[in-house]
Amino acid sequence: MLSQIFLFFLSLAIIQNPIHQKKKSCVNPWNLKAKIVESGVKLVEVMSEESSKYTASGVLVNIQEIKILSKSNRVEMKDGYMPYVVFEVSNLPIHLTQIDGFIIKTVHPTMRSKKGVFNSHNADTTITKESGATIAYLEDSFVFQDKFAFEKLPGNWSFQLYYKECLLAEYKFTTY
Repeated sequence: MLSQIFLFFLSLAIIQNPIHQKKKSCVNPWNLKAKIVESGVKLVEVMSEESSKYTASGVLVNIQEIKILSKSNRVEMKDGYMPYVVFEVSNLPIHLTQIDGFIIKTVHPTMRSKKGVFNSHNADTTITKESGATIAYLEDSFVFQDKFAFEKLPGNWSFQLYYKECLLAEYKFTTY
């Protein structure tokens, strides 16, 4: 009898312990695939506020690409150095021209600023493509600037592409 009571409480402990629970599976209705087709470091010039423009969708364009410096995943944190990645997303549904639910997450060492303490930031992204196309491209980047010294943190960084909660691809790089 005592052993049955012990087994009962042991089974409750296992059920309530998150280590023993199954992870929530992600929902990927179209079996989307993603891969990295380009990555590295670019040298860019950040334009002044007067020279900056907004696209039709309201995105601030204030960077002028100068040149690709390397295809390395080691990034020196100099002013104007920009690690970047281009993801190719495939198996997109032919009939849709816009697909919401993509998130590009930048994971980095812990930053401390006037706005708080954080170790990542997310950008919600919509894929816009031609009807009939099954492939689209998404790019992410991060520009190091001397005026934002708190962002210049050595360590491991990554750009992660998600569809809703499903991690599709990840590009890892190290800053120094």
